[in-house]
Amino acid sequence: MSKVMTRQEIEAEIIKKAWEDDKFRQELLANPKATLTKMFNVDFPEELKFEIHEESPTRMHLVLPAKPDMSGSRELSDNDLEAVSGGTGGGTMKCGGGGGGGGGGGMTSTPPKCR
Repeated sequence: MSKVMTRQEIEAEIIKKAWEDDKFRQELLANPKATLTKMFNVDFPEELKFEIHEESPTRMHLVLPAKPDMSGSRELSDNDLEAVSGGTGGGTMKCGGGGGGGGGGGMTSTPPKCR
């Protein structure tokens, strides 16, 4: 049976594995897309790029989400409202296999394909 995971749950799972498994962390830093494809057993869209940044005690990273396209409408969709109110991107992905999904949160208009 497939499990639906939020972007926050997906990120937490990736971080947990990276903290527990140094080899995985090195692979994630060197080749994030291939590592996440293997971890979640999904095919991400070719146009989707991943950038992994590792913080240190003296270096902090801030991610600015993509600005929503408001040209066609002044109203936010239900998904946009959920993302804003939840503060985490709010995306979900449904996928079978290796523990969930990947991506979500408005990173691409083409969702990953389950293998």
